[in-house]
This record gives sequence, C-alpha cells and structure tokens, in this order.
Amino acid sequence: MPNRPETCLSDFKSAADAARGVLLACLPPGVPPSFREITSARFVGSGRNRKAVAHLVMYDGRPATAEVFVAGKHESFAMWGHRWTEMQGGACSWEGDRWVRCDEDGNILPDQGSLDLRPAA
Repeated sequence: MPNRPETCLSDFKSAADAARGVLLACLPPGVPPSFREITSARFVGSGRNRKAVAHLVMYDGRPATAEVFVAGKHESFAMWGHRWTEMQGGACSWEGDRWVRCDEDGNILPDQGSLDLRPAA
C-alpha cells in the first residue's frame, strides 16, 4: 500500500491494487502472501457497499476468490476488511515457516504439496 492511508476503494489505481494492498497489509512482518498472483479483479457495488472482488492463484496453485472492503471509516484513517468467498482445498494457515491447508475446525490437512516459502539460505 502507498505511504498515505487510502480511505476508500477509489483511492487505489485498480481493483487488483486494492486487493493486493489489503491482503498484504494484514500479514505479520516476514510472512509471504498466501497467493501467487491475482488473475483478475473488479470493483462491484457503489457507495458504502463498494468492494473489490479478486480471483487469485494460491500458493499451491488452487484458485480462490477474495473480497476487500472498507469496514469502517474515520476522517484520518480507514479500517479495511477482507473475506474469502471461495477457497478450493480448505482454508490457508501460516504455520511457522509455510502455508498449509486446514479444515473447518482448524486442523491441518494431510500434506497437499504445501510449498516452503522461506528464503533460500
């Protein structure tokens, strides 16, 4: 995200920029994104209901869809939110040094080809 805080979705150059910025901003320092790329994105709705819908390729190559939106607004900052509307293969969780897939109860699923995304030594 740029240095100044965005306060509405129209502050971003594109829906893909909005999705990327919000999804990356929620990660702790040093944690890589769970997605490889944004294949397409668009703005939907208007006014307070406006959101960016993005189609992504996740770390393991499976598709996902996320929505990003302004969850709250103050004169000097915005509170951003996101939700995953489609996530084939189960939810993703960062577990120490890699992304893994989990079931609805948070149990790590058997190895599904998870990628170790640690920087090479």
